[in-house]
Amino acid sequence: MAGQQEGDKTGSAGPKAEFWFFCLSALLCSWIAFATASACGGRDASPPRASSEQVGSNPAPPSPARPPAPSRELCERPETAAPAALADALVQRVNQARAAGAECGAFGKLAPAAPLRSSPALTCMARLHGEDMVARGFFSHVNPDGAGAEARARVVGFARASAENLAWGQETPEQVVASWLRSPDHCKTMLDPRWSLTGAAHRRTTAGRTFWTQTFGAE
Repeated sequence: MAGQQEGDKTGSAGPKAEFWFFCLSALLCSWIAFATASACGGRDASPPRASSEQVGSNPAPPSPARPPAPSRELCERPETAAPAALADALVQRVNQARAAGAECGAFGKLAPAAPLRSSPALTCMARLHGEDMVARGFFSHVNPDGAGAEARARVVGFARASAENLAWGQETPEQVVASWLRSPDHCKTMLDPRWSLTGAAHRRTTAGRTFWTQTFGAE
């Protein structure tokens, strides 16, 4: 009986041991398979992503270079007839306003002033800026390079005090002068007795937009 009991104990322990051995073996194999798949990039691994170097290896193309401002050599070419006639008419109309005097808003009533005379340097200055505004598509006293009226005066060799009025969209010199008279700053510049010299230019874009430039200077 004792032997039978011992045998039963041994027999009952054998299947249990095999069962636990089997479970441990299966768990170990699963862990090894998982580790191997993770290390080697198995089919469950996430797809690779582009690195920053790969993204940067195809940079965006550089923006086109900005055209330069027109050079002084432009003024060596004769002005075409229509723009020259409109520029002359603008000077005449401004001189009429100077002869009459005007109320210039916060600056008060400005007395009549002497007529302006044409200056080749100031005319060149006006032509250069009018051409620049049309060519590079802006409307400002400061061009895309950051150069203002003072810099343009140096380009044309005008070393004395100067000023500049601009307008766009008006079709006639009369409309231009009327708009300047309504603006106190433009009105004051136009009627300022310090100025005795002037230059003017008219330009029209291919789309039909008009640009007017008048420069003023002291002798």
